[in-house]
Amino acid sequence: MSSNSNTKPPYIIAVGGQSGSGKTSLAQLLKDKIDSENNALIAMDNFYKPLTPEEKEIALRNEFDFDVPNAVDLDLVYEVLYDIKVNNCKTIKVPKYSFVEHNRIPNEFLVINNPHIIILEGLYALYDDRILDLIDLKIYVDADLDICLARRITRDMLHRGRDLEGCLKQWIKFVKPASEVFIRPTMKKADVIIPNFASKSDKGVKVLISHLKNKLMERDGSQSSSEKTAENATESSNSSSDLEEDIIEGLDANRRNSLAQNSKEQIICSNCEHKLPLVTKLGSYQLDTPEDSE
Repeated sequence: MSSNSNTKPPYIIAVGGQSGSGKTSLAQLLKDKIDSENNALIAMDNFYKPLTPEEKEIALRNEFDFDVPNAVDLDLVYEVLYDIKVNNCKTIKVPKYSFVEHNRIPNEFLVINNPHIIILEGLYALYDDRILDLIDLKIYVDADLDICLARRITRDMLHRGRDLEGCLKQWIKFVKPASEVFIRPTMKKADVIIPNFASKSDKGVKVLISHLKNKLMERDGSQSSSEKTAENATESSNSSSDLEEDIIEGLDANRRNSLAQNSKEQIICSNCEHKLPLVTKLGSYQLDTPEDSE
């Protein structure tokens, strides 16, 4: 890994949530919409610990628990992000993991050069406090468990060489319990909650995209204030500018905490019909919007 003292640290986003919640799709959408050569998506799936021959035999019988925190090399995740954020490394390498071989692919890495925005996504993206200290924006993607199960079966059968019986066995024995015990509680650590993500047209997603583009412009310093204002006006043409303003303000902890004193407080968008309730017990805004028909 090489360092560059003149490079600003990147803006790091963590996207967490249950297996099959849509977090990977959201993370990929955010990366695509930012539309910059200097953004990177890091999947925590690539940080699964290599299995011993004995553990691999267990995994082939669908009896190995991949859904507990210690199945992931969180120490390595932290080291990679620390090198990017604190040590200001210009180039870092992320391992690649094979779910067929249950091991890291030898001599293959995702090489990231001089990133401006990094999106970290995975089950435990919001779990480790060391990692959270390096994160600028924490997002939790929530979904009903029946939706998660359907998505997981489709993914595992099409892309990971699993059969239906094995998928259901893993879900009942490992995935669902881990979701309830370890993953869903991380929602409390999120700055933003996206429920039932299904469309790039979700208003909450549009807000996030606009926010991240602003952060990229701030970091690059490539546009004047007037140019930024014009671009923001264009970005919000298909959604409410008041909504964007309210929710981006909602990412400010001081304002969020003051609003949390009133459990019935809601953010009301003046140009749209829906309301955005404040989730008091979580101390964060829930971007709960009507599902789009797309």
